Amino acid sequence: MNCELLFYIVAISFQLSGSILLICFFINKCSRKNILKSTYENNIDLDYGEETQTHGRVFRLDVNDIRRKANNSYKNVLAFVFLSLGYVLSIFGNIGTNCKCYVCLAVIACSFFLWVIGTILPFLIAIIVFRKDCSLSVNDKGEIKEIDDSDIDL
Repeated sequence: MNCELLFYIVAISFQLSGSILLICFFINKCSRKNILKSTYENNIDLDYGEETQTHGRVFRLDVNDIRRKANNSYKNVLAFVFLSLGYVLSIFGNIGTNCKCYVCLAVIACSFFLWVIGTILPFLIAIIVFRKDCSLSVNDKGEIKEIDDSDIDL
């Protein structure tokens, strides 16, 4: 194995490892509970909630705020999946004697197509997963729990 090949392998390995680490980090932020918690923590428009007998203080989150947060989380994961796939596929690529201008145009067209997918797919998933407003109860320790609206007694 020559030095050039070794450096190539190590470079691709660093890129792929970094993108996989980011996927693992962001995939955790895509859980329903984490998205609701993040929406609650970042939403400055929330009032102070309503005090209930069974659930303590209850906050209502608007479905559009939740979807916006979910959309961003899903986009982050998808972006790092795209990066990982790009790093792996680059191992097999070689433009050879093909015209670089045609290759550039093909890359632009393919990138646009993937960008459209990366924009629409997370948005659709967020709509499917979060169909309505959510209510959360927050205890004194700041722990958040999603509750069913029919369970709330004021």
